[in-house]
Amino acid sequence: MGSPSATGAQPAVLATARALTIDRVTAEVVDTLRHGGIESVLLKGPVLLRRLYPSGASRPYNDIDLLIDVRDRDAATRLLAARGYARDAEDGRFVPDWQDHSDNWLVSSQRVLLELHWNLIHVGAPERLWAAFTRAPVPMSIGGIEVSTPGDLQLALLVALHAAQHGAGWDRPQADLAAALEKFPAATWREAAALASELRATDAFSTGLRLVEAGRGVARRLRLPERRSVEVSLTAWGAPGHVKALTAVMRASGWRSKVRVLLRLAVPSPESLRNDSSLARRGLAAAYVVRWSRMLRHGLPALRVLLRARRHESVDG
Repeated sequence: MGSPSATGAQPAVLATARALTIDRVTAEVVDTLRHGGIESVLLKGPVLLRRLYPSGASRPYNDIDLLIDVRDRDAATRLLAARGYARDAEDGRFVPDWQDHSDNWLVSSQRVLLELHWNLIHVGAPERLWAAFTRAPVPMSIGGIEVSTPGDLQLALLVALHAAQHGAGWDRPQADLAAALEKFPAATWREAAALASELRATDAFSTGLRLVEAGRGVARRLRLPERRSVEVSLTAWGAPGHVKALTAVMRASGWRSKVRVLLRLAVPSPESLRNDSSLARRGLAAAYVVRWSRMLRHGLPALRVLLRARRHESVDG
């Protein structure tokens, strides 16, 4: 039997081993993309640990977040598939277009999840994101190769958007934001606010900042608007996927568009449903029935939450 101190140290040892594995896989993926002519920027994981926290601090990470140019998305898909990576099937949630910002891949040999971002949630100008995040990138050695990471102002924007994405119920994004607020000077946050405006992400940037005490002060000094969209309110509140999907229907212009969106959610293609559901791989009819029953069961509660969000659309909730 190990000593108490050894037993207590075991989680830290396991977290370190896991981080080393993820770093090796990160290097493999970056190198694979690079050899295919696709550059990438590492967004989180060791970037947040090394850039925001003091040496020796603990900040576990369990997956890989890479950003690529949206124009390289199709080429990256072909390249990763040829490399033997598998697309990670969705868990059956109804994900609206505004929430779609990355493709998930599973590096099966190591069971590491790769989130290949071509956008960030609540960024309204994905075509500008790559250029914005490759201005003065910071190089970092990961897994034996040099990778690009965001500059300070891009990292400040990222952690605020990440906090807004996960809302008040998730501690780690708020801890990252608090660490960034302590580390970066006021000038960096002013530049980050300007970048948020450029990327049409001001309401999410403002909402994320206001989730922590120090951020509320920064938001006031920068005179950031308190208004936020329905979509930002929903993620900040941690609303379930059914609520978020319902926004896609309500945002559609005209009843014909609303019906088309609703049908797309209710009757996805057989291929899409098989990718999402193990039940569908055994029989499509049963999978469609289960999907419709879930939509009916969750529809009214989802509508109540969405109407609450709409009441807060022009005021700070």
